[in-house]
Parts: sequence; structure tokens; C-alpha cells
Amino acid sequence: MNDKVTGEAGNQRQVKLQDIIDVNFLQQFQDNFAECLGMASLTVDVEGNAVTQPSNSRRQLSSK
Repeated sequence: MNDKVTGEAGNQRQVKLQDIIDVNFLQQFQDNFAECLGMASLTVDVEGNAVTQPSNSRRQLSSK
């Protein structure tokens, strides 16, 4: 691959999800999506950090 191309790509700022979409809108969308499908949902960033709060997470943990 051309060094100029890889060099330019390497210098670009990493775009975060929060830069593209309003987190409150995303949370509401995720809540509706999870409830409609009857499943839990959580949005994370590329590093695995939560961007939203868990949606439709009703699972109870039991101790064994």
C-alpha cells in the first residue's frame, strides 16, 4: 500500500459515536428496539466502553 495513503489515514482523528449521533436519541432508539424484540441491548464504543445504559435488561443474577 502507498505510504502516503497509510500515513494520511494514520493521522486522521478517530471519530466517536457520540460525535455522530445524539446519545439521548440513541438511548431511546435502543430502548424501543430492545423492548420490541424482547431482548437486552447495550451500545459500546470500539474500546468496549458503554455509550448507553442497558436496555430491557431484566435478567436476575442468582448465586450458586
